[in-house]
Amino acid sequence: MFSKSDPQTSAEPACPFGIEASVSAKVNLADYQNSVPIIRDLTVSNQSGVDRKTLELRLHAVPPVVRPKTWRLEVLQSGETYRIKELDVTLDGPTLARLTEAESATLNFELVPGDHDEALVRHEVVIEMLPRNQWGGLSGTPEMVAAFVQPNEPAIERVLKRTAEALRASGKDSALNGYDKGATHAWELTAALWSAVTSMKLDYALPPASFELRGQKVRSAAQIADSGLGTCLDLALMFCSALEQMGLNPLLIFTKGHAFVGVWLKPVEFSTPVVDDIT
Repeated sequence: MFSKSDPQTSAEPACPFGIEASVSAKVNLADYQNSVPIIRDLTVSNQSGVDRKTLELRLHAVPPVVRPKTWRLEVLQSGETYRIKELDVTLDGPTLARLTEAESATLNFELVPGDHDEALVRHEVVIEMLPRNQWGGLSGTPEMVAAFVQPNEPAIERVLKRTAEALRASGKDSALNGYDKGATHAWELTAALWSAVTSMKLDYALPPASFELRGQKVRSAAQIADSGLGTCLDLALMFCSALEQMGLNPLLIFTKGHAFVGVWLKPVEFSTPVVDDIT
């Protein structure tokens, strides 16, 4: 026999309804601008022993980084786990644009009978909202690092002017015309860009620990030019921006604690945005 204070008699009964959500751990303005889906999987379940009709699954966020969303279910049968198929939700651009530092947000899911507002079950997911100049790392959505390649930034034009001058000084064709004149000229463009960047006399800044997994704030090309400082990722992204503006296809490569750049010498590219090399 158990006393009234015994935890086995005072525990609340398990809820017969459930919500499970797989959501991106980090979001920033680039996700909004590129319509990146942040909900990967969403299910509701009914173990009540009774079929439930006319249910609503409601989503709201605090602060409102995601606009409210309602999914309507005609019936959720007893013993059923139902997977929501339509997962599109809208990020709130102004909320993300105002950030200067990372902040937390809570996504609140509620399963509610359609005829009243008393929730059958609630589920909360905490995510991190990143400022527009912060990449979330390989552990999040790694391909979003491409959003920080900005070939049209004015500072890139100044780097490319140095590149053309370096080509001219070495007796090479100074046209920054990508693959138009073959692989040899693509190599000459890349080598001249390297000379142009080294002539800026930039100094290396140490990146945050495990930046390749956790992400970091990214300096723009203009910030690098003004301060003369950059982490390996900052400099690699600037280099990628210049390569792209010259019409070449860059690669951004991550290893443990480091990021660096490659370039295709012929007009080819990978078939997917992210390629893992276990070697």
